[in-house]
Amino acid sequence: MKKIKVIDLKPGMKFTHAVYITPTNMLTGPETPVKSEDIERLKRWGIKEVETSGEIIEGVDYSFDEKKKEMHSDSDLVREYKKLHKIKHKIMIHYQDSIDELNKIISDVKNDRHINNMKIFNISTDLISEVISNSPIFIYLASKICDKNDYLANHLLNTAIFSIIIGHLVEIGSKNLINLAASGLVFDIGMAKIPQSILRKTEKLEPKELNIIKLHTIYGYKLLIKDSNFPSEIAAVALQHHEQFDGNGYPRKLKNDQIDLFSRIISIADTFEAMTKKRSYRSEFLSYEAMKNILNQSKHKFDPKLIRIFLSNMSIYPLASLVKLNTNAVGMVIGANKDKPLRPVIKIIIDEFGDKVSQDEDKFFDLIKVPDLFITSAVDESEYNIDIFSLI
Repeated sequence: MKKIKVIDLKPGMKFTHAVYITPTNMLTGPETPVKSEDIERLKRWGIKEVETSGEIIEGVDYSFDEKKKEMHSDSDLVREYKKLHKIKHKIMIHYQDSIDELNKIISDVKNDRHINNMKIFNISTDLISEVISNSPIFIYLASKICDKNDYLANHLLNTAIFSIIIGHLVEIGSKNLINLAASGLVFDIGMAKIPQSILRKTEKLEPKELNIIKLHTIYGYKLLIKDSNFPSEIAAVALQHHEQFDGNGYPRKLKNDQIDLFSRIISIADTFEAMTKKRSYRSEFLSYEAMKNILNQSKHKFDPKLIRIFLSNMSIYPLASLVKLNTNAVGMVIGANKDKPLRPVIKIIIDEFGDKVSQDEDKFFDLIKVPDLFITSAVDESEYNIDIFSLI
């Protein structure tokens, strides 16, 4: 390793290998430009020298104007991240509008009115185009948002979002995707018929109460196919979403391909969504922990082909989740590398010295390209008082 004086560093300077402040604290990755902010920070901290085992890359223009600041961040994933950052508030309005519509439908069910199935299909169609185009924000919303006063509406919408992502990945076709999304919006609608005294109970449920809750599958099926004229493939999801791949589910103990494809997809989405939300008997899981739990259950509960597709594309560290690196820096996952799920693309939120990185400062790392950097743990945004939505 050779030492380089900080006063000799220039904005835009690149090296063939990573540049380090200390043996465990990286300043920049290989072939990544040194930024004026980096140099100013080093001077502010009183650091006189940095180290690298690489060589300076010749022929680099060190003027490094504002346009050139973007040159190291021009990957498709980074561009997609920046686009999403501009439209996130519009997406949040769309999400809340969908919750409001679902609450009206739930109110109709509680008051023994039928469901307007055209309204469900309209919500589904609009939701599909938004989720496929802007999946990182929707994944964050579906993983995090759960208002206890709108619990059922949140759960239905969030499950529909994850179902759309899985359905799109397995290429079920546009018509099927609409029906799958509609299934996600109504699959648990039978819960609206379960007494609130049971649903809001914080103690362990009695066997009789558990059996009453299990009836929501029957209530939902009847409501959809008989009272509201939904297609049988959508109504079947209300009946089957608690069936398990090994035959140990309910109400009919179906197994393997006896369970409809939509039900197998929504079973995964439903479980993942529920795991990321707080319950009276446990705290919410981080998305990373929910992934591990689903993987542990996959041998008996879920369709193994579908679970592999879901996990490989969502990544062990899902989009918009926070991770700590070996340098002690904290980053937000903005993209997954499908072949190497432990090495996603991240945006640094807190640097190795514990300072929050400015929103205007682009500090992205594709961990496949920076072998010296690796994830040591998933972290909760509350640990660092970070509002992830403001960063997406």
